[in-house]
Amino acid sequence: MPAFTKRYGKYNAATDTYSISAPLQSAGSFLPTAGLVIGALLCFAISDRIGRRGAMIATSIMYLIAIIIEVTSNSYAQIVVSRFLNSIPQGMSASLLPAYQSECSPASCHVALVGLYT
Repeated sequence: MPAFTKRYGKYNAATDTYSISAPLQSAGSFLPTAGLVIGALLCFAISDRIGRRGAMIATSIMYLIAIIIEVTSNSYAQIVVSRFLNSIPQGMSASLLPAYQSECSPASCHVALVGLYT
């Protein structure tokens, strides 16, 4: 997007354009995926320690912190870090919520509720 590239990219006077380098673009794409994996792996340790309900509250707090960082960002590095931090609770939620839904729902609704999440 031109507005994003102009705000967070580097200006090239020779071509009179703004651009974000390929390594930075790769970091912006790879780190959120790594955060999903880390969050999914951390979920079990956190939910065993503080329970599933406490883990859901922790993921909500992590989401809020990451969103505040992203909204107030002034550099591309802040955007990348906030996307990474935002993907950790996403990975936790992907592991946590289907298990919580299946535990709390009546037996007749287990499959429907877990299927709705995925």
